[in-house]
Amino acid sequence: MWLYPNPQRAMLVGPCDPVVLIQDITADLYEAAAVRQVRLIVDNELREGEVSLAADAPLLKVALGYVASLALMRSRGRAVRVRLAWGGDGRPTVTISDQAGPVPPEVLQRIFEPFVERVALDVKIPSPSGEPPPPRRRERLGLGLGIARGILEAHCGTLLVTVAGERETAGLCFACVLGSAPHQQEGSTDQDHAPPAGGASL
Repeated sequence: MWLYPNPQRAMLVGPCDPVVLIQDITADLYEAAAVRQVRLIVDNELREGEVSLAADAPLLKVALGYVASLALMRSRGRAVRVRLAWGGDGRPTVTISDQAGPVPPEVLQRIFEPFVERVALDVKIPSPSGEPPPPRRRERLGLGLGIARGILEAHCGTLLVTVAGERETAGLCFACVLGSAPHQQEGSTDQDHAPPAGGASL
């Protein structure tokens, strides 16, 4: 795995609680959000110990960190929401959404290609305070989303990017699916880990 200092090192897969994973990631994000005057909202609909994934937790943190940092960079003066819930297909899913405006459809179709994601940083709408968006700085190479998707797919998950909301609340929604085969905690049953009745809408 080339993200490690030793690129020949294989993934170190072990038990990973997605609730603890999100707690660790969001703890790191609050400072970055404050610098950009972003209101970070964290919703956690799973209980700690409810499910355990077979995962390389440090790599998953890298993937989710890349996605969240892009949302923060787009969202000066606005809100970014991080939500952990059961996805519609029964897999734990982290949804990261902003309200910084959509991107053109042709850009969205190519968002995982190298350097294309930098277009998403060209936010055209002013902040709620009325200030125009600041000039874009080269804070991002434009490879993060592709890397994040690769990490998630290596864990039998995926990354989906869509446009959500309308007008003032329009923005990008990043659905990070954490894996298709969560390992149950000892003493739990399949029913304990089934999505709530009706399923969680992500």
